[in-house]
Amino acid sequence: MVQLVHDVAPGAAQKFHTAATSQLDFALGILELQEAGSDVIVDDFIFFRENMFSDGILAQAADLAVGGGAVYFSSAGNDARLSYESDYRETTVTTNGGGNLNGNGAPFVLRTHDFDESGGTDTLQRVHVTQADGRAIIVFNLQWDQPFLSSTTFADLTDPTSTSQPPRGATGDLDLLIYNDKGILVPRCPPGLFVGMTCQLAPTRNIGRDAVDNAALFVTGPKSKSGDFFLRVVRAGGVAPQHVKYVAFEIAGLVDIVTHDTQSGTAYGHTNARNVASIGASSWYLTEEFDSAFSALVQDTPGACIPACLNDFSSAGGVPIYLDKYGVPLAEPESRQTPRVTGPDGGNTTFFFADSSFDDDDGDGCNSPTSTFITPCLDNPADERPNFFGTSASAPHVAGVAALMLDKNIALSANQIYEILRDTAEDITKREVLIVPGPGNSQFSPLPASYDFDSGHGFVDAAAAVAVTPTP
Repeated sequence: MVQLVHDVAPGAAQKFHTAATSQLDFALGILELQEAGSDVIVDDFIFFRENMFSDGILAQAADLAVGGGAVYFSSAGNDARLSYESDYRETTVTTNGGGNLNGNGAPFVLRTHDFDESGGTDTLQRVHVTQADGRAIIVFNLQWDQPFLSSTTFADLTDPTSTSQPPRGATGDLDLLIYNDKGILVPRCPPGLFVGMTCQLAPTRNIGRDAVDNAALFVTGPKSKSGDFFLRVVRAGGVAPQHVKYVAFEIAGLVDIVTHDTQSGTAYGHTNARNVASIGASSWYLTEEFDSAFSALVQDTPGACIPACLNDFSSAGGVPIYLDKYGVPLAEPESRQTPRVTGPDGGNTTFFFADSSFDDDDGDGCNSPTSTFITPCLDNPADERPNFFGTSASAPHVAGVAALMLDKNIALSANQIYEILRDTAEDITKREVLIVPGPGNSQFSPLPASYDFDSGHGFVDAAAAVAVTPTP
């Protein structure tokens, strides 16, 4: 990220703070950077357990940093619309407790969410898992619209004017349970290393704590490289919520939501904070600047991506905020413009290991280092630069543009920078689905005109943004 910022704004001084230690350390790092004089802050990190339906520790810290004079950019994420979201509808299911995560061997009644919105009843959602290199690891981050003790405590500590009630936690406990294709509960993973088996992590107890449950499915068995599983959301105790949502993260392998797929937004947490600019991603080769060269390379129809096409993986927003930072329900849910804009990714760095099939740095017409997708010849990796893809790369590109704008006018506020980037961005109307060599073979899906929760206000035009930036 430092290399990309330097590429756009080579005169900008840069500071660094790790994000990986804990949410609290990350939050304090954001505030320390702002207090140390950082005018532009950018990150590409998410903790799975960040709040979806309210502002968590990191969202609050980012808002405080912007209030202190910084402008804040964050990667939208690389999970497209791999999410389920719904009103919570409870029904009951009688089940045998033998071997169950919540049972003691006797039949009992599960209070479970009904996935069927059409008037029927379906307490199981089918997903399809595909292994990669002999394994699949899928994390399902389940949340519901109740308070987080961690973030309400942070709000109380960082707001000296607070007159709210004491910090509060979740009033209910939801668990996400995973079943195999025969409807049998997948067993708990044993302690330590587990190989050659399919298992899941046990749920946690949430009442009085945070309204989040991380369920993880590990598929390492040698018998099948893909298969169906079923998800069930149950209320283990406490008060039922009004809304429920999960985002699936593909740590290894792939997961497809087969039934009741709401294709909801996956850009949550601090990238959805009120004063943060979340950034989507569009590969440089899917932009107007490189349209002719790319179309010739893949022998495809020119003009498919003008001004740009959104990456297939770029996370969508639209995640509603139901609670304030103290855990108090809002009178109306708040919808934020996440992402705000889209920036380029896939540029050259010296950090990563692989060079893109579409990137011929030395101009010899060969790919590097391993792909024969476009041309049959392979290049020497030493002759090519590795490429950096993802919203982790698009966010520092846009942050670099903000640095150039501040270089022209240091008095610009965060909102002024966001507004200029918005007003000069070019609308994106397509999302990449599949790049296939051959005339007209590449596939794209349409996006709505003007603002949308996939590409935001469109593709950033750095030259135009700097040009219209007023001088002091």
